[in-house]
Parts: sequence; structure tokens; C-alpha cells
Amino acid sequence: MKTIIKKVVIIISLSVALMYIGLLIYTIRIDRLTEDTTSLYTGTVERVEVAGRKNNIHANIYLEDYKTSLFISSPVAKYIGIEDLRNELTKGQEITFQIASQNSHYMNEVSFLDIVALKTDVKTIYSLNQYNEAIHEAAHPMRVAGIVMVLLLSFVSIFCLISI
Repeated sequence: MKTIIKKVVIIISLSVALMYIGLLIYTIRIDRLTEDTTSLYTGTVERVEVAGRKNNIHANIYLEDYKTSLFISSPVAKYIGIEDLRNELTKGQEITFQIASQNSHYMNEVSFLDIVALKTDVKTIYSLNQYNEAIHEAAHPMRVAGIVMVLLLSFVSIFCLISI
């Protein structure tokens, strides 16, 4: 009976460890966007909504040209200091923005898309490099936790395997 329980623990531990490895592989790519992996768009601002609280603030920029709104995620918003965005972007203003190329086919198909760079004719609100830095900082704790979980689950599996 103990052998069966140990085998089940090994299988579950290794399965969860593999899921964490997959998550770690995914997080390696999220903060390495380049000009080659993004698509550039322009649009006309209809309105800007900033929502959330202190450490969880985010923004949506609605455009006259697209059904899809532009989403500025909480880590990016916190990194760039999003509070002034409503004053910087006004109705009718032309903006240039980038999204990950892998998401470009969703434009006008979904309600919002995460933008990775944003600028006006006068000012760069945030660059692709700033986006990568913000996402890197936000993903770091998740990466550390993932590595710790993979190691812990591997040790549990090895311990159970040795004790069979």
C-alpha cells in the first residue's frame, strides 16, 4: 500500500513540476519583445479610463478607429506612473502604439489588447524597453517561486523514489 501511495506522489509531483517548467519557459519570453516581434499601429483617442487602486492600477484607451481598446497592465502602469495619462491623452489626439505581433490578428476581434509601447507626436509615454523592464520586474517573483516549486517537487519525487 505504501508503495502505491509513493508512486502516486511521484507521478503527481513530477506532473506539477512539469507544469511549472512550462510556466517558467513561458515567462522567459514575456519580457523579451523586440521591434521584430511587435506590430506598429496608429489611432485616434476617443477616451482614456484609468481604474484600480494604488498598486493595482491599469488603464484602457478607447480609440475612434478600432473596436478593441488598448490595455495598459498594472505592472506597466505602476512602472511608468500612469496617473497623468488622462491629462496626456486627449480626445481626437493621434497616438502610435505597438502590440505583440502574435496578437495583431485579434485587433477588432477582442474587447482589449495589451499594448507594449505608446507615444504621441510630442512624447513617448512608454517605450518597448520600458515595457520589457516592467514585465521583467513583475515576473521575477513568479520565476523564483516556479524554480523553488520545481526543486521542491523534484526532491519529493527523488525521496519517494529512493524509499520505494
